Amino acid sequence: MSKLPKYNSKFQIITILSLFVIVLNACNNNVLSKGKMIKLLTEIHTLEGAFEASSTIYSHEDKEQYFNALFEKHKTSSACFDSSLVWYTAKPNEFEKIFDAVAENLKKLETDVKKYKYHPIYREALQNSKSELWENAGSIILSSDTSLTDTTFKYASFVIKDTELRWKDIYQLNFIERVSPSDSTQNLHAVLRIHYHTGLIDSARIELHADSLKRRYKVKMPANEMLKIDSLTANFFVYDYIGENYKVQIDSIKLVRNYNSLIQDSIENVISKMDTFSIDTIAINKPLLLKEEN
Repeated sequence: MSKLPKYNSKFQIITILSLFVIVLNACNNNVLSKGKMIKLLTEIHTLEGAFEASSTIYSHEDKEQYFNALFEKHKTSSACFDSSLVWYTAKPNEFEKIFDAVAENLKKLETDVKKYKYHPIYREALQNSKSELWENAGSIILSSDTSLTDTTFKYASFVIKDTELRWKDIYQLNFIERVSPSDSTQNLHAVLRIHYHTGLIDSARIELHADSLKRRYKVKMPANEMLKIDSLTANFFVYDYIGENYKVQIDSIKLVRNYNSLIQDSIENVISKMDTFSIDTIAINKPLLLKEEN
């Protein structure tokens, strides 16, 4: 179902019935309930929308078979439906209520279609979207002759600014790092941070091991604050500085954003409304006091 016909008039409900044969039988003088009429009219209109959206040309007889199957599903007949429709249209107030309910149902169906409700595989993929944030990531080597002010050392960190970053994102930093055991370091770790536009900073850190073994590390961090995100930053090699003797190799770096593609617009609308709050009303977390800032 990818297209639903539009309601221009409440009498359009009646005109679609001319698309199939209606046999006027007595139908035992039973009138279908308003609830059943609403369901039938909603499904009839949806079925007609499916005919219009399809590339197949359906004959009058083919359409009649579909509509008859629809009546059988609801344990009624075209004759009973037609008699009930005549009965309700003779009572404008009752028919108005039915029309409004059908129009509301079709509006909801159209919204669901746009949200890919009827495409479960595609919907699942969109809900679990991923994107690589650091496309130029490569290997970093810090040797014993690398000074703290050296350009190579500065490459052991990054700053990512991306206007698509959102509240409810989950960021995952993966990398492989090998640290020489002769390093004169303490409190050795890597850190990933989320910088919000208010100045608030969230951070997640992971301990590193100085044993010359290549180790695979992963830092995973959700964007929990209902605020705009200014940037992501990270440092792969942070420590309390004691001496200048260190050797580090970092490679297989990957920074991935995990997000729900279907709700990005609604999240953006919520965050935009948050801009009306004063920055003074938001508690600012202090960042970790790390030596890499020196």
